[in-house]
Amino acid sequence: MIALLPLAADSTDSAAQQWAREELAKSKYHEHATLLSKIIKWLKENLTIRFDQSTSQGAATTIVILLALFAAAVAGVLLWRAFRSRASSAPSEENSALGSLFSDRRSAEQLLSAAEQARANGNFDRVVVELFRAAIRLLSEHGRITLYPGLTATEAAHEAAAAIGGSALLNRGADWFNRVFFAGLHAPAEAVADLDKLVAFVRASIAAASTPAQATRSIPTEQGEKREEAQ
Repeated sequence: MIALLPLAADSTDSAAQQWAREELAKSKYHEHATLLSKIIKWLKENLTIRFDQSTSQGAATTIVILLALFAAAVAGVLLWRAFRSRASSAPSEENSALGSLFSDRRSAEQLLSAAEQARANGNFDRVVVELFRAAIRLLSEHGRITLYPGLTATEAAHEAAAAIGGSALLNRGADWFNRVFFAGLHAPAEAVADLDKLVAFVRASIAAASTPAQATRSIPTEQGEKREEAQ
């Protein structure tokens, strides 16, 4: 540890600051500079800290070091929180384009399977993400909407609502997807329930569209009239 020479009793504040700058400018202090030492140097050179003549140089240095440690701790906490909020809920794969709904070519069944696995693991953030993707992929696979590169969740909801209705449910699902996947928020139980309803609604719409209308044929009666009979 490098010992700092105490200032003379008659040294002024400006003389103390000048001495500190000259001392710290020496090359021996920069040979193996660490992040902490650089912070301390910046604080010494840029913060205007006035000490009366009774304040020892050791006390002044201690205060500067404590300030540097506090600043480093605050910066570390902020970085950790930012990283945690993003990594806690986002799926492992990254989107190919900013704001894009899909980042791979998984089928609706694969997406539904991933959602159920996440549900079993208690990862409700991923449940919400995969269920919304599955609902949109189902509509695409049955020809109700057309997907294109860069399609966002909000755009997909509008396309789907134009095809099958249910705009409120679809828009709510898109909003949950954006909150969880892009904003890094956690999915509440309400979000999972909404996405379950959305998938059920999409399946029912597809099933209704897939049911053919009953065909009829004309059958002559004994009186020569015709009646309609379902085939």
